[in-house]
Amino acid sequence: MSTTIIDLSQDIETGMQLFPLHSPTHVVPWMPREQYGWATNALFLNEHAGTHLDAPFHFMADGQTIDHVALERLTGPAVALDFSTRWPKGTITAADLEEAMAVVTPHVGREDAVLLRTGAEDHLGEPAYLDAYPGLSADGAELLVARGVRLVGTDAASIDHPEASDFPAHHRLLPGGTFVVENLTNLGELLQLTRGLRFTLHTFPLRIKGGTGSPIRAVAIVS
Repeated sequence: MSTTIIDLSQDIETGMQLFPLHSPTHVVPWMPREQYGWATNALFLNEHAGTHLDAPFHFMADGQTIDHVALERLTGPAVALDFSTRWPKGTITAADLEEAMAVVTPHVGREDAVLLRTGAEDHLGEPAYLDAYPGLSADGAELLVARGVRLVGTDAASIDHPEASDFPAHHRLLPGGTFVVENLTNLGELLQLTRGLRFTLHTFPLRIKGGTGSPIRAVAIVS
């Protein structure tokens, strides 16, 4: 049986587009090969730069930091759902999720990850990437928590709607034990390949002591 690996991660580079208020990213040549015989770069980046995982501590004072997140929660079966028709500024509700998940067999639930394509990936580098993406509603987040979904990912800069200043999805998902991954890419390609079928998703973070989140190399393995 053939296996296809799809990288769902953005490039980390100087000047990359970031969620407002995050510190800018710099990849700086540090030890030139001409001088030392080898080369290294220094990385200056926010924990939530590019494709990243939110730790519960990001929104919960008593939540787990990234170095204490159980790794078994970050690997396993996943499904991708297409909500790109909600672009721009649409809302992904519980009813929308129920309809999209109804065609997935078996039932989406505990130990599954759910990836939401909002269409944001098609606008990376544009102002719209940060202010026009569809977001997950409060009742949508509550449904996923009730289903026991272990992780929710999006190709947008935030799982929350850009006009939801109180971050209702974050405040329901993370305390409910559902992790959040943001700034995914290549979800369109993934959907074309999987067509509603499950695949394996790996979303391992860096082990940042006390971290609120971490950049990740998100990888889908389709068999």
